[in-house]
Amino acid sequence: MNTTFVSQDMKDFEIDTKIGLLSTLNKENLPHITLITTLQANTSDTLIWGAFTEGCSKIHVQQNPNTGFLILTPDRSMWRGKAQWTHARQEGDEFILMNSKPLFRYNSYFGIHTVHYMNLIETYGRESLPLGQIVPAMILSSLLKKFMKKSTPAPVFTPWIINLLDRLDTIKCLAYRDETGYPRLMPLLQCRTLDSQRLVFSTLAYHRELSTIPNNQSVAIFALNMKMESILLRGHLNAIQPFSALNAGPVSSLNSALSIGIIDVSWVYNSMPPKQGQIYPPIPIQPIQEY
Repeated sequence: MNTTFVSQDMKDFEIDTKIGLLSTLNKENLPHITLITTLQANTSDTLIWGAFTEGCSKIHVQQNPNTGFLILTPDRSMWRGKAQWTHARQEGDEFILMNSKPLFRYNSYFGIHTVHYMNLIETYGRESLPLGQIVPAMILSSLLKKFMKKSTPAPVFTPWIINLLDRLDTIKCLAYRDETGYPRLMPLLQCRTLDSQRLVFSTLAYHRELSTIPNNQSVAIFALNMKMESILLRGHLNAIQPFSALNAGPVSSLNSALSIGIIDVSWVYNSMPPKQGQIYPPIPIQPIQEY
């Protein structure tokens, strides 16, 4: 673990074409994930990011400053770590820097209205996506979806959500609150829908890290495709266990050592601008009483 960024790494994730994810904790200490493409290092031990829409993460960091971050660049280089939110400003050099970026400099509809500052707590350094493990894990997860016995749970996922989650080019990441009280982010590209409420995945990729998550832990899953369409899910992760330990039908004897995880989803959040908000469980429409 490192407590500072390497200068070359800082330059590499300044680019606007990267994926930047910030994980926060709500007032119940449940994980939340937000796409923030402006996330970057400000100095070797601080980060900044700009806000142009209003979502839950901007509220969460003021209630609980502990955050986790993940940055993924087009060459599949990745940086992860933990940071602590300190303050926000609506002026200054960083404010000018954010609004000078191509995406916002010539935008007629919105710009960066607030810059948030965070102290770096730790980073794991530059990582590469282990495609040699991820690709087989994606294939295994697809087989699990095909052969495992289905139940008839609540229809949490719409057909659009199922299509987004099951596409091979959809990027998926998981976040959970670790033993230090910080949210921790990790890729989970192999995740697939099992039915209309549950997700299933092979642990062939990131097995060691996934195995450290406590039983029945609350987790968040963020899914994003190349069209910048996204969805955020939250639920509980069942214990990582051998495939043969589940009632998995005729393929349970193929590999008794195969470990899988199942996530029971109970909450869905629209994370796309311009209007983010909870979509499951449905929020009753309330009449306007005051103007």
